[in-house]
Amino acid sequence: MTEEERYLQARLKELADRSYRNSCWEFSDFLSLAEPSLMPVRYYGSLEGGSAAAERRLAAFGSEDICGYRQSPPIEIVHIAPVQKKFADKLSHRDYLGALMSLGLKRSCLGDILLQENDAYLFCLDSMTDYILRELTSVRHTTVTCERCDSLPSGIEKDPLVLRITTASLRVDVLMSAVFHLSRTAAKEYFDKELVFCNGRQVASPGYQPDEGSIISVRGKGRFRFDCAEGKTKKGRISVTVSVW
Repeated sequence: MTEEERYLQARLKELADRSYRNSCWEFSDFLSLAEPSLMPVRYYGSLEGGSAAAERRLAAFGSEDICGYRQSPPIEIVHIAPVQKKFADKLSHRDYLGALMSLGLKRSCLGDILLQENDAYLFCLDSMTDYILRELTSVRHTTVTCERCDSLPSGIEKDPLVLRITTASLRVDVLMSAVFHLSRTAAKEYFDKELVFCNGRQVASPGYQPDEGSIISVRGKGRFRFDCAEGKTKKGRISVTVSVW
């Protein structure tokens, strides 16, 4: 574990302890896909990214039962758009992220960036919104404008593809192999390289069996949700429904 990872682990434990001790909500900054595996199991709450399919999420410690109230995560959406669309550069995710980082922002302040045509919709900590609105004026050579928005436009989040597959077991490596058309040997390499996550936590064992509703993320391949197992086929295999992004 690196020094940075040890610091983050201590920070997450501090937030969890403070939430439990004071019966109040506590939120971390945005975490990468791998970083939720550093979260303490005790007092663990949830991961919030602003949308159901978000990859970068913050840790939320607390619950309505414990705290006595609900609290929305400190996330806002910023719409970033070229001022003159006709003459704008073709902008990529990397272009938008680079422009934001050049403002001196930490990556942990920024969540997912979703693109629609040449516009971007950024999830960020609400404490950073005013700064971004004021300081982000260009991306590459393109002048842009920024504004808060209450929700994402329709169509920007792709609906998952629902598949029905049959598998020999409900092991995570078997599910991965079926969804991404991998051999068992190829699937094992993703575990060896620590690229497999279940609900944001790294999965070390190919034999791990996820619960229904779990989201499996495989870096370099994609994500899917294990929706349900629907019984066995005549050949003794298990019929499984998954949703793939």
